[in-house]
Amino acid sequence: MPEGHKVHHLAAQHTAAFGGQALAVTSPQGRFHAGARAVDGRELGSVTAVGKHLFYCFRDPGGATAVRGGDPDEPRVVHIHLGRYGKFTPLTSPVPEAVGSVRVRMTRCDGGAAPLPPIPGQKNVGPVTGFDLRGPTACETITPNDVRAIRDRLGPDPLALRTGDKATVRAAFAKSKKPAGALIMDQPVVSGVGNIFRAEIFYELKMDPTRPARDLSDEEFDALWQVTTRQMRTGLKYGKIVTRTAREAGRPREALNGRDRFRIYRQERCPTCGDETYKWDLGGRAMYACQRCQGI
Repeated sequence: MPEGHKVHHLAAQHTAAFGGQALAVTSPQGRFHAGARAVDGRELGSVTAVGKHLFYCFRDPGGATAVRGGDPDEPRVVHIHLGRYGKFTPLTSPVPEAVGSVRVRMTRCDGGAAPLPPIPGQKNVGPVTGFDLRGPTACETITPNDVRAIRDRLGPDPLALRTGDKATVRAAFAKSKKPAGALIMDQPVVSGVGNIFRAEIFYELKMDPTRPARDLSDEEFDALWQVTTRQMRTGLKYGKIVTRTAREAGRPREALNGRDRFRIYRQERCPTCGDETYKWDLGGRAMYACQRCQGI
């Protein structure tokens, strides 16, 4: 499942390539037919991300975007949550016939194309005229009021911080008996942190993720929040989770791929002490840690 950094990167890419353009929106698979028809031919204002959610905000006929003016009850926002299996495929000209279960296809009405902002270390596909989406957990056309309701259910996003967000998360930790390593993945508490980030965050801190969240001191929470925001910003910068430094890896971070990007996640041994990595279920997902270095 893509974590928050990837979703924010997709939002920036799609805004850059398709923002300000009228888009043809269809559902070759047919499951999104009614939702696609509601925004088909409209101009895309912007794509925003909150945690693991994407919002494609289309302008109404009067020119107001879905988040700034216009009728708050008019469905003109496409909400996408990729989940575990959702995937975007960029389209170049000439646009091919849809193959497989394409839930939604968005293409520029004018047939033009623009480059996607590149991800460091990955091949540039060249100018794109649209994209296909397959296998999302959620794909629906909703109203601006619905967008606000979804945002209200989510915790602060470390990649889109607002005044008071850190204090909000601290308050949630201070009253929770849940293991800190489980609570940090609770989306109503913190948006965007997934399984890889949490393993890497607690390993960098050499902190036991099974400790009750409320037992963390202010200093420990401050360190947790700092590492969380820094690691996620690094992921946004490179378009992929990279927690090893260039010095640790012996080569540039943008060149790191697969497990080489991580310190502890899915590693056989701890890079600090050499002990075998400890793997167990924490909050319904596989957790990776070093028992010796993290005091588990």
